[in-house]
Amino acid sequence: MCFVAVLLAGFAACNDKPAPTAPAAPKEDPKIAAIKADVAKTTPQEKATIDKCLAMKPEVNGLVAAKTLGDIVNDFATTKGDYNIRVIGWEAHAKSNKRWKLILHYQDYQKQLVVAEWEYNPETNKVYPFDLKNAPIFYTSIGADANANKKAK
Repeated sequence: MCFVAVLLAGFAACNDKPAPTAPAAPKEDPKIAAIKADVAKTTPQEKATIDKCLAMKPEVNGLVAAKTLGDIVNDFATTKGDYNIRVIGWEAHAKSNKRWKLILHYQDYQKQLVVAEWEYNPETNKVYPFDLKNAPIFYTSIGADANANKKAK
């Protein structure tokens, strides 16, 4: 009888312990959080410029891409398997020369933070790489139409 009482007391004591809590979600990289905070400050005019540029076909060395910038970036983010990029966000900033700086923040397949920059010229209605390392990667010439951006006005 004593054994049963001790067993029940031990069982009751075990039930008084708080339930284990779920592990805390991993904290976001502070650099990514800062980028997202900057992207969140995008004004309606900047957002409209981003949307317009994503619908345009970028030019590299005077050659028009076969796909829009948005489609090309989406392709890199979804169809490259282990080599997919992770888009963090877009920014656009008006420059003093009345052109626009378009910035793509992303993580490459090695989880490194990378920035690609384009320039949009509203007078010529062209978007082209500004940095010469990362932005030209987002280009494809298969089936390019040399007059594509002229039609997009």
